Amino acid sequence: HSWLFTGIFGNGFFNYGYLGVDFYFIVTGYLMIQSIYKHPLSNDTSILKDSFQYITRKFKNLFPALLISFIIGIFFVYNLSDLKLSFILSNHLLPELFQLSVLGYDLNINSSWWYISSMFLALSVLYPIARKYNKDYGIYLAPVLLVFTLGLVYTKSININDPTTISFFLRNGFYKAIIFIILGNISFYITDKIKHISFSNRVKIILSIVEFVLYSLLFLNLHFMWIDTFIFAILMMISISLSFSNITYLPKKFKNSFWKKLGNYGFYIYLCNISIRTFMIHTYMNYQNACCFYSYKYLSIHFVLISCVVALFIYILVEIIYKRYFLSKFKNR
Repeated sequence: HSWLFTGIFGNGFFNYGYLGVDFYFIVTGYLMIQSIYKHPLSNDTSILKDSFQYITRKFKNLFPALLISFIIGIFFVYNLSDLKLSFILSNHLLPELFQLSVLGYDLNINSSWWYISSMFLALSVLYPIARKYNKDYGIYLAPVLLVFTLGLVYTKSININDPTTISFFLRNGFYKAIIFIILGNISFYITDKIKHISFSNRVKIILSIVEFVLYSLLFLNLHFMWIDTFIFAILMMISISLSFSNITYLPKKFKNSFWKKLGNYGFYIYLCNISIRTFMIHTYMNYQNACCFYSYKYLSIHFVLISCVVALFIYILVEIIYKRYFLSKFKNR
């Protein structure tokens, strides 16, 4: 997400880093269907209640990190002299503070949080449908919803790579979330089919090589953009299906809990990186005529370092202090 630097310094390292969000949408769609199959609907629970509980659980998991990164972001985006009580309670900041940007309203602190609001809205639409028609969803409904959304995007020229722009009273990020989460839904059903196939060791090696090449393309495409967005999504859907099927050798290297912790840490970097980038660009603009000239390399290095340090601070507060100590004591009571 350092691409905004390119507006000042020309070509950057990973100008298409936003494709990583597409990848996470697909994973989200996979996990949505997995949750439906792992937790069968009880007789005394309605689909509406179950859907509400599912969305609530996801929000509770994200809320502490959202709140902390939002508060930290305020200090990066605004000057300390501006942070008076009258300013915080004004229409300029209060709506965003109230909804933590989850609703996508007035994204002053962190414009990357459109992903959070779009994810919740898309899940609120797709989860009840998948829960009610789970037997037919993967075969009929998911492909129909996918084709319908793609048709709407193309006929109405909705640019899903401009997620904060509004089309038909909804941000373009919503349509993006629907498309890629459905691809993740379909990925679950592909994975389920793959799991029931008996492969020889030679085929497993070939599939492992294919999986590695696809993930390599993901990384390289962040810079070169060789592959169109939708073709890229299909390839990532295939790689995710291979990974979750556990028939290849690559996922076995990442079973250690360290990788889950690293994934959480990476998400916290995502939550705080935009406000830090805003701070650094403002700093550059304020001092560009001074004797010290900030190069793209200088900004990039400091951007990464500051983001990593702030994300580590959030990780300690959320994963260690809040989840490990606070929640454990609360459960014991």
